[in-house]
Amino acid sequence: MLSHILRGLGYEVRAGTSAEIGLKSIKASAPDLILLDVVMPGMGGLELCRILKESPQYRHIPIIFLSGRITPEDKVQAFSIGASDYIEKPYNAQEVAARLNVHLGLEAARRAQNARSSLLEQLLKERIVAEKQKEDQTAMLVHDLRSPLQIISGVHELVLANQKISSDPGLTEKLERAQISLSQAIGFVDDMLEVSKIKTGKMPVQLAPMKVTELFQQTAEILGRDPLFEFEQSEHSVYADSQLTNRVLANLCFNAKKYAGEHGQIKISVQKDSDQEVIISVRDKGPGIPEPERERIFEQFYRIPEHKKPGLKASGLGLAFCKQAVEAQNGRIWVQNHAAGGADFQVALQRTAAL
Repeated sequence: MLSHILRGLGYEVRAGTSAEIGLKSIKASAPDLILLDVVMPGMGGLELCRILKESPQYRHIPIIFLSGRITPEDKVQAFSIGASDYIEKPYNAQEVAARLNVHLGLEAARRAQNARSSLLEQLLKERIVAEKQKEDQTAMLVHDLRSPLQIISGVHELVLANQKISSDPGLTEKLERAQISLSQAIGFVDDMLEVSKIKTGKMPVQLAPMKVTELFQQTAEILGRDPLFEFEQSEHSVYADSQLTNRVLANLCFNAKKYAGEHGQIKISVQKDSDQEVIISVRDKGPGIPEPERERIFEQFYRIPEHKKPGLKASGLGLAFCKQAVEAQNGRIWVQNHAAGGADFQVALQRTAAL
């Protein structure tokens, strides 16, 4: 009777007189929805439901129990093993059709969601592969650019050293400007290589406990003991890569000097933020960084607009390198404007016991 009604509503129906026959039919061709009675000859409906829900191939199929002899315990068991619904006999054909439509709609939505998820996963995999290929190609191109740039730079230095040329002030000035441009180009290439190596994991990170004061001494050497930089003494120790951290601090200091001007004092200080972290601060007395640009300043190739800082040129990779290098050490880096004026770049590194 129910089969006839459902066929009349446009459903394709396969009926079985036992759970065993039904299971064979399901294995032959999986349906979109299953209607089961609790009590059937041989295997019961609850057992068939359990078998289907334990199968990865069939567990997604909605199962509705349709029975006149279902106890409260049977209902609980049916839902506990994965049944979607139950309808008590005597049933109303319109109610059955309505519930079928609901569960078929839910199943269709689930399949559509799975299809979207699979598509997104595939697109993500393809994007990761494309990004990897792009990074490899960029690294190869940048690496190949470095050698000819160094050769040209070396030739320029020899030309500048030539006594005849050095006696011509106009030509010397032009060559010196060209040499500065070449140095900037080589610096840009080096920045690109460094960022690429960290992103692809080709730059080894060797973490070890070290005193912050020793880090500061090494950074001061890199900066040429410039009196513009004031390093605070500290008893704290961190777990970090000394080479990477020195380059980060030097980058931040050079950046601070560039934007603060030759006469602005730059203070490098340290504080214990918690039992887990030590924060190193590089603070200048420049104009600070506008709020909208603080989130983007660590992005590759992002630079503060030239009209806001005329005359300053940068690759837009220095701070990107700092971010990659700090995060490779399980640290954090951010920037904020100090209340008294100036930008305050802060680097949080893992803290260790005092050495």
